[in-house]
Amino acid sequence: MLPETFEKQLEEFIEQYKRERRTTFVSRIERQAIERGLLQGIEQGIQQGIQQGIQQGIQQGIQQGIQQGRVESLRRAITRVLTRRFGEAAENARALVEQISAPETLELLHDAALDTSDLRAFIEQARAYLPPHS
Repeated sequence: MLPETFEKQLEEFIEQYKRERRTTFVSRIERQAIERGLLQGIEQGIQQGIQQGIQQGIQQGIQQGIQQGRVESLRRAITRVLTRRFGEAAENARALVEQISAPETLELLHDAALDTSDLRAFIEQARAYLPPHS
């Protein structure tokens, strides 16, 4: 470390040297300053990336939790309606309902559970909504 006055004199000397020689030479001091700036920028970028990743993860987790809660509530509602309408035989439809995870589809099946004439008709309708691999 140089005292501030000597450091300024050194910087002026280097700048004069570069002007006289018409060179773009980068002094050791400038290189060190550039390296420190780059390292600081990288550290800040990493910290910002971590914070942003945490925020996005939290938001996604909340959204998935809300979605999963909605799906589970709809499944329970469908099963409850079927059990009240068709008794123990409604257990035959539970496995089908558990395979469906799209809330919009489960809402349609809830309406179908309320409106269907018999359990067999409901099961046929539910099968139409199953994913192709099932």
